[in-house]
Amino acid sequence: MTSSSYTVVLPSGVTHTGFTIDVRRTQWDTTCWCRVLRHGGPQTPHSPCLFSPPPSQLQYVLPALTPDIRVSRRACLLAIGADRGLPTPYDAALQSALTGRHQAIQHSTTPGFAALRREVAELTHAVERAREKAAARRGALSAFRTHGQEDSTDSVYETYQIALQELAETETAYAAATQRLEIAIKAARERRTARESCMQHADSINNLRRRIRQHRLAILTEEFKSQSSPIQLTQDDAISLSAAQIAQLNKAVEILQFGTTPAPIIVEATLLSALDTPEMLITSLGGSILVTPPPGLKY
Repeated sequence: MTSSSYTVVLPSGVTHTGFTIDVRRTQWDTTCWCRVLRHGGPQTPHSPCLFSPPPSQLQYVLPALTPDIRVSRRACLLAIGADRGLPTPYDAALQSALTGRHQAIQHSTTPGFAALRREVAELTHAVERAREKAAARRGALSAFRTHGQEDSTDSVYETYQIALQELAETETAYAAATQRLEIAIKAARERRTARESCMQHADSINNLRRRIRQHRLAILTEEFKSQSSPIQLTQDDAISLSAAQIAQLNKAVEILQFGTTPAPIIVEATLLSALDTPEMLITSLGGSILVTPPPGLKY
């Protein structure tokens, strides 16, 4: 792998470009630089800005080389597998499950129908009242005709026709509301089915993702064993590291050699003597390095 240079711009306007950038005198600790590396830019007006290729998934798991680093080889290999996008027999099934869940989510957002139920109930009572009113007008009209009161028949007939019209309009509104309610009930059933489908797809997605991780891990574990070339760190008078710390650093460097890290690798300055020279580290890891101060150190 060929290393590439990158650029750091400090809030003061000072710019650094190269394969090895020493920012120990900028008064920001490793945590700050990890944040800048992950987000690709400053988070506040007083934060430094890093111009480089985006970090790999591995760098989210193994963000910086520090004396207190803790390395999970399994997590690192899984991150490398995600970076590479290693194909597995479960990829098509996962895409299908993701598509199915997306479609189910879209169908699961149908609004409720409580208001429609109230509207139908109110119109049911309104229809009954309109029918009673029309029946009363029809009875009055019949009575007037029976007793020969022809002079009043026209006005009673007119009120009867008005009552019939009101009944027809109310029945039409009731029929329309009933239809809307039936549609809403059907949609609610579909929503319930969609929710159940979402849950089934979610379970399937989790299972498929686990199988993909296991498949990629099996591939990368064998490849890592066959290609890894351990680098034994040196013990120096300038820094005192325990055997456990040295073992963790050895593991981290070995994994960084194996993985792809396009963005710079953050190295705490106290480790430079243990990691030999920056040039040797760049050659070993195939990437640029960003030398940072220890946490809390102010110059």
